[in-house]
Amino acid sequence: MPDSIIVPVVDVGVVIALKEEFEDKPLFDGFMKTFDTDREPDQRGARQFFHFSFDDESGNLRHGIVSILHSMGNAAAQDATRQMIEVFDPAILINVGLSGSVDKDVRLGDVVVATLDRKSTRL
Repeated sequence: MPDSIIVPVVDVGVVIALKEEFEDKPLFDGFMKTFDTDREPDQRGARQFFHFSFDDESGNLRHGIVSILHSMGNAAAQDATRQMIEVFDPAILINVGLSGSVDKDVRLGDVVVATLDRKSTRL
């Protein structure tokens, strides 16, 4: 798709580190099976985005965009996140598989939720 195409309102953006966290596995429903995800990517430069939809708790149809990095690391995550915000401006952004910690109480598999006011730079 050309970069000038008009995009729908995006309720949520998801950045996933590895394709294994996106694809379906025999004992694990991946992102594509859990959400109604387009099979064909929305190509934006070198990066691919996949549109998806889901119903929220009230039954309202919501739209999202997901990008798979195919690698771990801050640079790839920053680039994908920046491009997702610039092109799609999601209301909420979720990073999956992209975290680390210096806190000894945070363990592998823990879910960590941070809050950030868009007008502030403090968590």
